[in-house]
Amino acid sequence: MYVAKCFVRHQKETQPPPDSTTMLVPRILSRWDKGGNEGEEKKEDELIQENSEKEIGNKMTITLKNLEPEDEASTSIGLIPFYTAMDVYLKPIYSIKIRVILPRLRQAQVGQSISNWDLKEKIKKLASPIELINIKVSQSTLEEVEFISSLKNDQDLKRAVELLHDCQFRALGFTEQLKLSVEEGTSDFPTRAEWDKFFREAEDMDERVPGERPDTVYIGGLPHDWFQPKKSYNLEDTMEEIMSEYGEIRKIDIPQSDLYRKQMDQEISGLRMSWWTLGSEPFFEAYVQYTEYKGFVNAMNTLHGKQLIRKMPSGKLQEASLKVDFDRTKHLTDKKILLRSLKRSCIQYQMEVKQKKEDSKPTKEDNSEKRQKEQQKIARRILREEKRRQKIEKIKQEAFLRKKLKRKRKEIEKIKQEAFLRKKLKRKRKEVKSKRKIESKRLLEYIFDYHFKKFEAKAREKESKDIMLQLSEYVKQNGLDDEDRLRENLLRGKELRLRAKMAQKVLNEVENESSTKRKRKPKLQN
Repeated sequence: MYVAKCFVRHQKETQPPPDSTTMLVPRILSRWDKGGNEGEEKKEDELIQENSEKEIGNKMTITLKNLEPEDEASTSIGLIPFYTAMDVYLKPIYSIKIRVILPRLRQAQVGQSISNWDLKEKIKKLASPIELINIKVSQSTLEEVEFISSLKNDQDLKRAVELLHDCQFRALGFTEQLKLSVEEGTSDFPTRAEWDKFFREAEDMDERVPGERPDTVYIGGLPHDWFQPKKSYNLEDTMEEIMSEYGEIRKIDIPQSDLYRKQMDQEISGLRMSWWTLGSEPFFEAYVQYTEYKGFVNAMNTLHGKQLIRKMPSGKLQEASLKVDFDRTKHLTDKKILLRSLKRSCIQYQMEVKQKKEDSKPTKEDNSEKRQKEQQKIARRILREEKRRQKIEKIKQEAFLRKKLKRKRKEIEKIKQEAFLRKKLKRKRKEVKSKRKIESKRLLEYIFDYHFKKFEAKAREKESKDIMLQLSEYVKQNGLDDEDRLRENLLRGKELRLRAKMAQKVLNEVENESSTKRKRKPKLQN
């Protein structure tokens, strides 16, 4: 497995300082130190020149690197799909900033050279087993040398900071130990506060006009072969399909797709990057304008601190750096689009005139009618393009309104359904409430009946006791038999009556049996 690293040179914007393999500490020569060191100075100057030439050559090439199975697994972790048709993914960038703090120079050390290559190797050994990828010098002064390096994943980043921070080591030419100061690298990706501040403070911006508000994303450094494997493929359609995942797109522009864009002024061309190549450019830029602010924010958040990774059919992995920013130049405003259209027509007209001059012999006579016809032709072409643009804009606006109307209808239906469910729930609650009332009423009636019956039983018992007391008093007063004797007489009478009933019942049964026997005998004789 190999990893291809694409190095991009940005000529229009600020670049990081070159990563020279040797840094020369400036000489502070006294009057008595001017002679005797000319040969050493020449050697050091030649060494610096050779290293700088090697660096420029390396930045414009693609380097391949063998990947171990562990490296391949760590590279594949955390990949976000970006363009799955060509196996292109987004991968987070993990960078680290390492500062080598140099001791104060003494008089004897003035004019001493420091090898950045030696410092790199020392730092790599201290960071082992973690691999520091593409380590380079970002800044160098008399007090410190600052390196920037990238890592494979977040775990390696945290571990490298723990291993290297406050480490000390010795270097050639220094009696004292050099100290390291390490921190996580910061990206130059714009934050939400930055674009809010820019559009708030800009006097020539109107948030009601598309292109003059935070709605356009700029992406630079996209490889042509990763998104347009064949010339017949429409690059703008491909980018629209990719970027529409984050929101509805209003307009999209790729300057490299326009043949006449390089001949336009920098203000309207949209070209912000250039590459040193022989032939066609390997990379392209894209301006993507969203209809809603949400789509712009989603795209910026997704691309924040990411680089591109492509899985090749041969098993190689390729990396490409991205430059992502919000548009500050009103590139996709209607005014700039019209200016580009006019400039394109003028360039085409100039090229046609030049071609005609080359084909035919030049004549000094002016053909005013012909020139007038050509001007009318250009004007008609501009009008046609403007009408076509307005028609396309109208169609897109209608489609957007239809989608919005459909969304609102769905929301209204949802609200109606929720209202119906609320009514149904309310009705059910009323029914449950009424049932509970009925049940509670019945329960109260039952409790009332139970206690009332209990009360009646107690009252009857009390009355019977009172009656018995009255009877006992009456018996005592009138000299009647005692209560026990009366009870015995009553029981004896009941017993006699029961015995009479039992005797009568036995007699009846005997008579019934005798009658049944009589009836059976004649049948047997027959």
